[in-house]
Amino acid sequence: MKIGRVIGVGVVAAVAVSTFLGITLAGHSSNASSGSGNSSSGSRVTDPGGSNRSSGSAAATPCGQPASLPTRYIGFITARFPYNTTQWTQVARLTGERPNIAPYFVSFGLPFNAGLACHVERLGALPLLQINLRHTSVAAIADGGYRNYLTHFADAVKGMKARVAISVGHEMNGNWYPWGWHHVPAVTFVKAWRVIHDSFVSAGAKNVIWVWTVNRPGSISANPAPWWPGNAYVDWVGIDSHYLRPTDTFANVYGTTISAIRKFTACPVLIAETAIRPGAHQPAQLADLFHGAFTTPGVLGFVWFNLVSRYDFKLQGQNKTLAEFRIEAHRYPA
Repeated sequence: MKIGRVIGVGVVAAVAVSTFLGITLAGHSSNASSGSGNSSSGSRVTDPGGSNRSSGSAAATPCGQPASLPTRYIGFITARFPYNTTQWTQVARLTGERPNIAPYFVSFGLPFNAGLACHVERLGALPLLQINLRHTSVAAIADGGYRNYLTHFADAVKGMKARVAISVGHEMNGNWYPWGWHHVPAVTFVKAWRVIHDSFVSAGAKNVIWVWTVNRPGSISANPAPWWPGNAYVDWVGIDSHYLRPTDTFANVYGTTISAIRKFTACPVLIAETAIRPGAHQPAQLADLFHGAFTTPGVLGFVWFNLVSRYDFKLQGQNKTLAEFRIEAHRYPA
């Protein structure tokens, strides 16, 4: 959601974390390997045809066969994750919640970092790659200019074996990203999405959950329907929106968007980014978020945006909200 977000991702070494609070975190896969894989981020692809593909492309490192999917999801977006897991594990400890989905941001053009994704998977979470299109041409993707790159990326994801969720060009129905509304025609975005998806199908990468992530429609965002690529190309729908007013409820923040989405798909919905403006109302609204996310048919759960962006959404120090989080997490067990 566009609210003056600043997300800094420092390039520091990934630190393998196997425990917190003395409790071993089980891998998201059923057969996790002990190796860490290649954690190099590589360098950006500069040639749309793929002839200059970086030699630093991370080799696919298997980290387990896909496990059974959870019945509900709770995740956190924290600073510098997954390169640094300190804040992520701190929030998990404070909330008493073992996060089982972990979004992180990746630029289109970089090779797939299997070691990093396996690191997330071994923390017990489904890696959700939010692939942004900031440094590339959506039209070039749609025209097939990046097929070699996409094939290499898909092969690497396939080789990882564990499940990976992928969202491309999130919040495309808003006007704040260069791949979004007023910048790229919806029909071009749809074509590009299908090209990317079909590259994975051709590579046989069946371990991908495709997450089509939109923003709540508003004054600077549109009804997402024109960007819909079709049921054959999407597994989950993600919705990004925050509680910004004390009177906000799940119904008015997400309900109307879910209703609009249900007109063209029955795909499961993930609240892919949410937070609540701090204040006396925050604990009660958190209870409302839990109730809506885990009692609304077809909704999988939510991801909390634990960063500062216009407001300080971090849960650290919000003692009443943290207490409510623990109560609600117990009320809606996995």
